[in-house]
Amino acid sequence: MKYSLCIDMGNTWVKYAIISQDNKKVQSYDRTKNFSKRMLAKLYKNYKPSGCILSSTRDITKEALALLKKKKNFILLTHKTEVPIINGYDTPGTLGKDRLAAVIGAHALYPAHPCLVIDPGTCITYDVITQDGKYLGGNISPGYYMRRQAMHRYTDKLPLVDAKENNPLLGTSTVKAMQNGAFYGTTGEIESFIRWIKKDFTGIKVLMTGGDAEMFANHLNSKIFVLPNLVMIGLNEILTYNAP
Repeated sequence: MKYSLCIDMGNTWVKYAIISQDNKKVQSYDRTKNFSKRMLAKLYKNYKPSGCILSSTRDITKEALALLKKKKNFILLTHKTEVPIINGYDTPGTLGKDRLAAVIGAHALYPAHPCLVIDPGTCITYDVITQDGKYLGGNISPGYYMRRQAMHRYTDKLPLVDAKENNPLLGTSTVKAMQNGAFYGTTGEIESFIRWIKKDFTGIKVLMTGGDAEMFANHLNSKIFVLPNLVMIGLNEILTYNAP
């Protein structure tokens, strides 16, 4: 069986997955704070991937890039990389690679439907791709942690509160009120955007990905498909599309 190695270097985590080229299923997934030579060596020893793709929203060290460039069929995802969709973004050079990979993954899974991809991470991203495979663009707003951080940073007395999703709707302390404001504010924004986009796209599939996807999906009235590995699926599609 042949495998692909897909790496997504985000703002907080380096996520990586081994994906079977036969059935396109994720065989192994993990994350770490930083890329390491030991991590890469272990993955190649255990799976011997025939191709590797890297998406990064952070600066890549010269050492890490040099290691990866030595690997067979390595792709560093940039706005110039050939992709199996039409990119309608006005500034493709500024488009987050994880956003691009996620909509490609969505289209691969649901090619007969338009798709809305929501990633409630550091920032919340909303992206739409048509059933014809054209990426139309999307929106970016402050995420759950960023909202809590902003209330603390831009006031004199408000604390930085922990994440909490199961408070009563009305907070009975300042801490609970802030937790509620951040959580229910984020949830309400997501719910509203889904409602708005459904007015313009009949039969649209709503997919949510990222580490907080399950938490928010459990509080939404809309039908959501939670796919934590959607970016990895999209990266594998790009790697396959560019295979020699």
